[in-house]
Amino acid sequence: MSDKVFESLDRSYKDKKEELRVALGEFNGKQFASLRLWWKGQDGEFRPDKTKGITVRPKELRKVIEALERLERELTGEVPPTKPDNLNYGPPPIQDDDVPF
Repeated sequence: MSDKVFESLDRSYKDKKEELRVALGEFNGKQFASLRLWWKGQDGEFRPDKTKGITVRPKELRKVIEALERLERELTGEVPPTKPDNLNYGPPPIQDDDVPF
């Protein structure tokens, strides 16, 4: 399965073409959130940077989002819009802890 990209943010500078991708990934049948920098090669194809990115387990995602919202408030002084509690934020949390990352 290839990653399902939810957002791609241009991070290019000077002559380097890069983008930050927020995606749904999968490894060994387990899904995870992926935030990774991708760079454009001379052939025009984007490739993932193996050292500049993170994966987040489904059970960790809510706390990461909440922490990022607190960080946003600290940086901007703005309060992000609230979301209804009944929204589904992706697949249900996995029950075991054997995801290898």
